[in-house]
Amino acid sequence: MLTRLSALAALCTVALASAASAQEYVELTGGFGPDSHNVTAYAGGDIDASTIAGGCVGMVGESDQVTLSFTAYGGPLIITAYSEADTSLVVNGPDGRWYCNDDTEGLNPQVRWNRAQSGVYNVRVGAVSSSAQGVPVVVAFME
Repeated sequence: MLTRLSALAALCTVALASAASAQEYVELTGGFGPDSHNVTAYAGGDIDASTIAGGCVGMVGESDQVTLSFTAYGGPLIITAYSEADTSLVVNGPDGRWYCNDDTEGLNPQVRWNRAQSGVYNVRVGAVSSSAQGVPVVVAFME
């Protein structure tokens, strides 16, 4: 019985690690419309986001969860993370700078560029509290 429980625990750990490390790739061109483009990520990781950039909060993974390749048109780009837990966003923009946010819309973080640049945006979703580790998060790209 103990062996079966150990095997089940190991399987669950691998499944959670795989879900947390899964990466989504999104390619968008500005003017994609009034609707958001959504992907699912999982909050958290083993790295304190404040060690990545000052002002960042939460625990994030070593690798990006979502990579956005964006062709700008001179307008805005908004990245928001929606979940039932307290999460944060840590985004490396095409200019090489880190952008972080926590609690813009209630407990949901949002990063906004009024005149977004073309290039790659690397997104990590942080878990601000331990109860947020591993929770599913909808990462929404909007204009």
